Amino acid sequence: MKSIAIFSTVHKVYDVRIFHKEIKALKESYKIFYFNPYIEEEKKEDENLYLKKLKRRKNRFLRIIFSPFDTFFQLVKTDYSLYHFHDPELLITGILLKIFGKKVVFDSHENNFGLIIEKTYLKPYFLKFFIAKSVRFFELATSHFFDGVIVARPDLEKLYRNKNILVFRNFPDIDFKIENGVKKVNEKPIIVYSGGLTYIRGITQLVDAVGLLDGKVELHLLGEWQDKGLKEDCEKRKGFRYTKYLGNFPYGEHFKYIKNGDIGIVPFLPAQNHLTTLPNKPFEYFLCKIPVLMSDFHYWRYTFKDIALFFDPLSPDDIKEKILYLIENKEISKKLVENAYEKLLNEFNWNKEKKKLEDFYQKLLKS
Repeated sequence: MKSIAIFSTVHKVYDVRIFHKEIKALKESYKIFYFNPYIEEEKKEDENLYLKKLKRRKNRFLRIIFSPFDTFFQLVKTDYSLYHFHDPELLITGILLKIFGKKVVFDSHENNFGLIIEKTYLKPYFLKFFIAKSVRFFELATSHFFDGVIVARPDLEKLYRNKNILVFRNFPDIDFKIENGVKKVNEKPIIVYSGGLTYIRGITQLVDAVGLLDGKVELHLLGEWQDKGLKEDCEKRKGFRYTKYLGNFPYGEHFKYIKNGDIGIVPFLPAQNHLTTLPNKPFEYFLCKIPVLMSDFHYWRYTFKDIALFFDPLSPDDIKEKILYLIENKEISKKLVENAYEKLLNEFNWNKEKKKLEDFYQKLLKS
């Protein structure tokens, strides 16, 4: 059985895409050695999965500067069949490993130019723009050196120059065991948001929209407060009277809270990185069989036509109106749920997507 090194210095150990999608698929056929600085204890997780600890740098600036070299010096001494990395800051590591004769794959989760532009902690803007353009240039300049590139959504495919590119989308595992049973009837409709809590993801506009509904609905927030001051900002808004922060849960545990909701919502603001992204959220709402409200982006309207309802994410009033529309039109909500679940079964599911990843690996490891 061939062995694979998968490594990240940025993502959490149990990142949904890395751990619950890719590693879960690959460990059926390969021995996986997963390197991450946030691993507390090196151990054999199960039959074909080993957790390995990278050197951790707590300061963000020092991490960006030194972690690529820390990681290279740790991995260059190993002899795995393939090295699969997930962060643009590790492009240097990937190039160095290639120079030393390793087979390397870069996995791009986001439009990294747009992602950097959205970072609120990077100031002033001209510095942020320079960093974003530099990362974009370095990605393009280095991508053709790797043995393969994996991207999380179709629009990223054209960004990279490589003959071996795989689009591996973040679809849900339709066989994932979600607690069944009779869905309880809530005293008032519950709107669910699950994911990172940031300004750029429209959390303040969502809380304001709930405030405009004046107690007709309840908002449940699941996830981690990621922007400094956002929680305190939300708590000052009228809508927070009708909001419950449920906490941040490991992957899988959050489904029981989503399932008990009445509407799942994705209120992302129209930032560059959002306009063509495919976040986990809508697919998880579909899996839990609740109707979905989403920001009105052209790509989302095309991709989720007939399975979601759309609103202007910059307008709390429009969000309010669309929430009311779904609450008052039960048959439309029911039809959206039925159409979405059928789409999951036929197209939007990880069970079909993982076959593409397995075939991609086989192709790379044969060459």
